[in-house]
Amino acid sequence: ETDYDVVKDTETEAGNEIATLKKVAVAKVLKTSIPAANLNGIEYVSLDSDYYGFYRLCDAFGACVDNNQTDVIVIRDITYTANAVSQEVPANKNVVLDMNGHKITSGLDNTFVVNGTLKVTDNTETVGQISSSKANVFINNGNLTAEKITISSSGSGAVFVNTWTLTVNNVNGTASSDYFINSNTLKVNGGDITAHAAFLRNNDSGDAVITGTKMTW
Repeated sequence: ETDYDVVKDTETEAGNEIATLKKVAVAKVLKTSIPAANLNGIEYVSLDSDYYGFYRLCDAFGACVDNNQTDVIVIRDITYTANAVSQEVPANKNVVLDMNGHKITSGLDNTFVVNGTLKVTDNTETVGQISSSKANVFINNGNLTAEKITISSSGSGAVFVNTWTLTVNNVNGTASSDYFINSNTLKVNGGDITAHAAFLRNNDSGDAVITGTKMTW
C-alpha cells in the first residue's frame, strides 16, 4: 500500500513484460499561483506550461501562498487507504478545492483536517463525490464551506466535526452514524441528507441554522 495514487506501468525488456507502479498526479494548480520557493520539499510535476501537478492534495494545499485564495483542481479519482495521511489545510491557507466531476474514496480516519480556509465545490455538471468507510470525513478547526457535491460516510464518527465555522450549501449525502457534530457556528442550506444516528449533535457551545434541507434520520 502507498500514500500516493499509483497506476500500473508496463514496459517490455528483452521480450519480457515488466510491470511497475507509477505515481500519478491527482490535482493541479496554476503555476502563476505558486512561487518556486513554496515547492521546496514537495513532490510535484510540471503537467504543461500552465499547471503544476501534485501527487497528494495536502501537498497542493501546503504549496499555496498564505492568505491568498488559490484553486486546487482534482484531475482524477482518488483513493485513500488506511496508511495515507490526513489531507490537511494548514492555518493561513485559503483553498478552493474543485472536485471537477471526480470522486474521492477514503479508507482513512479524518480524511480532511481544516485548520485554514477551505471551500469544496464542483464547477462541472457532474457532481463530485466524497465517500468514506472510516470515522470523520472532515475535521474543521477553521473556515470550511462545502457546496454542490455529495458527501457520505459508512464509518463511525461523523461526516463533519465542526469546532469553528462550517457552511454547507446544497450538499447531498448519507451517514451510518451522525452527519454533523457541531460546537461552534454551523449553517446548512438546501440539500438532501440522511443520517442513521443523528442528523445533528449540537453541543452547548454550538449555534446551528438549518434552512430548506431535507433531513432524514
